[in-house]
Amino acid sequence: MGLLASMLLPALSKAKESAQSIACLINVEQIGLASNIYSDDHDGHVPTFRIWLYRRSGGLTTDSLYPYLNSKSVYISATDKIELA
Repeated sequence: MGLLASMLLPALSKAKESAQSIACLINVEQIGLASNIYSDDHDGHVPTFRIWLYRRSGGLTTDSLYPYLNSKSVYISATDKIELA
């Protein structure tokens, strides 16, 4: 039983890392799509970093892209261990 577990754990760990990488790439894609839609709505201008991620007090939901994303989880990687406000 121990031998089987020692063989399976590295494979499961690699699969988890792969899934987390894919989730991160999907989040980056969503931010890119939101930026393109924002650009379409604002005469070709994309939000600068200062207004893209955090515009005023209130957290992530006040930034320029949030109306296009509607999800705080898009902003973090699956490997991040922080809580969003």
